[in-house]
Amino acid sequence: MALAEELRAAHGELFAAMLEHRFVREMTEDRIAPETFRRYLVQEGAFVRTAMRVFALALAKAPEEADLDRLARIVHALATTQSDYFVEAAGGAPTMSTMPPEAAELGHVALGIAASGSFVEILSGMLAAEWMYLEWCRVAAAHGKASGWRRAWIDLHLEPDFQDQVAWLRQRVDEVGAGLDASTRQRCHTAFGRMLRHEIAFHVAPYGPGWGEAD
Repeated sequence: MALAEELRAAHGELFAAMLEHRFVREMTEDRIAPETFRRYLVQEGAFVRTAMRVFALALAKAPEEADLDRLARIVHALATTQSDYFVEAAGGAPTMSTMPPEAAELGHVALGIAASGSFVEILSGMLAAEWMYLEWCRVAAAHGKASGWRRAWIDLHLEPDFQDQVAWLRQRVDEVGAGLDASTRQRCHTAFGRMLRHEIAFHVAPYGPGWGEAD
């Protein structure tokens, strides 16, 4: 089995838990509370800035010239298309200062993987997040109930560029994964699983306490 499918199969329960998350259900049915969605925008907008750093570190560790071009495009899309969405939808650039620890931890985990991990470990971690988003947004779009900025967020993850990005992550994880030793392969599993676990906690955070007065 190719590594990407192996990762998905091994962490199937976590992947399914995220796809069935309360946040995903409420977005799909367009019944998420405005304050919950606003808090989510602060969290996710901050994580997008972190993702720029993560993919930049992947770029620095990239083994192939073609990887440089692809990763540069990913960073550019995060810095423009996605960042612009948050500024417009949330009414300004997001800040991490008002978020509960569970929300900020996802970014810390992703950066930790990127700082100490290999190229394929970084891609394995980000594949968990991006693949999961593509899957639930496809379902939400087919459901057809989301509207406004919620629908815009779903549609953003169905754009051809984002779908191509997920396909590329899967392809490169498979290509590099084919030659990995058992120890590095296991670290890819660790990265994939950690990101999913923290994604679950991240999406619980908008519903809970821990938000400061500045938000």
